[in-house]
Amino acid sequence: MSDGTTRDVTSTAAWQSSNAAIAGVSSSGLVSFFGSGEIDIRATFQNVSGTLHMLVANVPVAALTITGAPATPATSFQLTATARLSDGTIQDVTRSAAWESSNTAIATVTGGVVSVVSDGEVDIRATYQGAIGSTHVAVSLPHGSTLTGFVTDAATGHALAGVHVQLIGGGSTQTDEHGAFGIAVVDGRALVEFSKTGYQVFEKDVTVKGDTQMLITLTPLTDTIASK
Repeated sequence: MSDGTTRDVTSTAAWQSSNAAIAGVSSSGLVSFFGSGEIDIRATFQNVSGTLHMLVANVPVAALTITGAPATPATSFQLTATARLSDGTIQDVTRSAAWESSNTAIATVTGGVVSVVSDGEVDIRATYQGAIGSTHVAVSLPHGSTLTGFVTDAATGHALAGVHVQLIGGGSTQTDEHGAFGIAVVDGRALVEFSKTGYQVFEKDVTVKGDTQMLITLTPLTDTIASK
């Protein structure tokens, strides 16, 4: 800087390669090599530029490996493409590889990020400098269910309308005049909170696997507590 201090501006500088056929450079300054030859890598920050001249000797790719397993069920997950070069070195080429799905009706892939479309099995392939790597994965989407139930007064047994039903980390609803409620929830473990003025707040931990029904009773607050 003009006051003599220095600052790392790698992530905020504008990067440019003089020949994208030989090497590309990301917005974070990561250079990926695609061929052999001489190139200039330039970074510009606040209208000031710095340049590095490079002589690139392309090393052939001996093998390409795809790693990363889907955490199912899931809507998306990340795969990694790793190239083993002929000189024995290893290079992460996830962002540089060309990705392809064997069945886009089941899953699509961009930059190694697989987006699940429907349940099934699919082959994901990456190509880098003529080398091909693939992986076979079984994928599935999260399947939602409906959590239903009834809320009654613990003292009288009467249905309670207007009870606020809150799925912690999710949606909410209220009971109707019959004390009934219904709320969409993803299968798995869920924490549900029930609250109504004049009643003690009640939390219920429930495991949902398919449509599930709950029977809840709320305890009225005592006159003393309610008056505070």
